[in-house]
Amino acid sequence: MSDSVGSRIAHVRGEMKIGAFADRLGVNRKTITRWEANDALPDGSSLMTLHTQFGTSPSWVLLGDISPEPWASPLTAEEALLLARYRESPSALRDAALRVLLGGTSPQAPGRKFKEVGQYIEGSVDQTGLTLNVGGSSRRKK
Repeated sequence: MSDSVGSRIAHVRGEMKIGAFADRLGVNRKTITRWEANDALPDGSSLMTLHTQFGTSPSWVLLGDISPEPWASPLTAEEALLLARYRESPSALRDAALRVLLGGTSPQAPGRKFKEVGQYIEGSVDQTGLTLNVGGSSRRKK
């Protein structure tokens, strides 16, 4: 995978802009630049924030020789943003998002199916939040 701390941090940052990444970690942009250039190492607090915000193992960030289990691999920037927005959402929105992702089954009652609400689902997630649009039937009227 990545052979330096800086390249592993850049991998975690992915497509996220340095400023947005720094804000998520509570550090300034210059700190991120120094980490990625291998001029400095993240402190313990930053490693823990990387772990909580992006699911990265502090050992993996620092050592890189630890093969993370499939479920412990670093989250992409998009996955981390989706997770953060999910955690910040009211329970009704979290339940609706899970129903969409689980194909209409309730996360609280796995065997229970919900009424079909449409033929298509469009969604997006960005810095402003999570958006889900559910469309109706595509049948034409006769």
